[in-house]
Amino acid sequence: MWAADRSPFWRERLAGRDLASFTESDLPSLPVLTRAEMMAEFDRVVTVPGLTLARVQQHLDQSDADRGYLDDEYQAIVTSGYIGTQAVHVYGWDAFVTFVMQGSRWTGRRGEDPEAVLAQAFATSTRHESGIFHAFSTFESGGPASHCSGGTQPLDEIVDGLNNARPAVQALQAWPSLMRELALESIAGRLTIKPTWVSVAGEVCTPPVREAVRSAWGIETSEFWGCSEGTYAFPCGVGEGMHVADDLVKRYVDVSPPRDFGAATFAQTVLVCLQAPRSVGERCIRRLRSLFTAGTLGALYAGVDSLLAGAEPYVRGELSAAARAWRPMVATGGWLLDTFRDPFAIAFDGGGDPGLAETIDRAVADGRGPYNGASLSHVRSALRAARLGDVARARDLAGKVLEAWSRPTRTCQCSPRCGGSR
Repeated sequence: MWAADRSPFWRERLAGRDLASFTESDLPSLPVLTRAEMMAEFDRVVTVPGLTLARVQQHLDQSDADRGYLDDEYQAIVTSGYIGTQAVHVYGWDAFVTFVMQGSRWTGRRGEDPEAVLAQAFATSTRHESGIFHAFSTFESGGPASHCSGGTQPLDEIVDGLNNARPAVQALQAWPSLMRELALESIAGRLTIKPTWVSVAGEVCTPPVREAVRSAWGIETSEFWGCSEGTYAFPCGVGEGMHVADDLVKRYVDVSPPRDFGAATFAQTVLVCLQAPRSVGERCIRRLRSLFTAGTLGALYAGVDSLLAGAEPYVRGELSAAARAWRPMVATGGWLLDTFRDPFAIAFDGGGDPGLAETIDRAVADGRGPYNGASLSHVRSALRAARLGDVARARDLAGKVLEAWSRPTRTCQCSPRCGGSR
């Protein structure tokens, strides 16, 4: 009722429903609000008068040192746009503390020693959720020490900071692409820390990342999932997969596809399976395959069989087989390339056809314009160069992106020597 009374968007969407008796069990009857729809309707969705997208964006465009709280009350963050749609989210203080502190629920249950000295290397700008998570990690709370490095710093600076961090680093978190670089630095002898637990988030954790970690430190890569809409998911030490905070987030798992389960929805479901850890991804693809075999999905579009045929080896790390299955789909173009750009490129790069991966990158639009001359296409080019072992080109491209996108800050939030506790 709160939303219907204060938001034109929700007033229309909830029209005709008995809101006085509406309960959690009725939520699945509502259409899904996607990021794209939320951003297109932002000014009508929010329940605070005058809190427009233009004002929020203007607030986010300020430097970290000058930003503070929007209207002295709200914390605003922006997503990276990695999955295609950049979005902004606005929180009150209590809601944001609840969001960020979810991670502490699983400390010590994710596979790490709860007393381990942790180092993190993600975004440090408080425009992003991970940057604020870093800021929380610098608070003195009496717990184990926590070191923060900016994930966008030059690699040699990150390595130097980790080597010289005191107390010594015992657990390490970073983006998958950066974790692979750090693992390679360890193999080369330049990174001297010996973590007993590593965890990644924020990007697709590809087989080369897991193999690099395994080769460098003899351990398996843990993975967690963060969503700027307000939740995390962590391995919880009981069975496989990840655990979501059920008291904060309602999950709906239906054994049969919903009524509006069209081609695009199916494709997005496959994409989620491809981004999951191997054991989870294999089960996910098997379930989708069983639905297709049963005839539920067969009429969606002609490429469904080829898509699943490539997805099955992809989640097992067999990139050559995935590339063979997916190669005919490239000619289809359109939304398939837009949805599966990253796994397609990873498969073709790893499967011996980097030229086709480059063709896909050129064919698919960024989804957002350049900022100071750098765009997401430059980021993807840097990632591709790193995957192909062209370290010099990867560093050159990444350096240009960092130079264009960096924002100076006068506060010591997350340097390697900003010790704190989590």
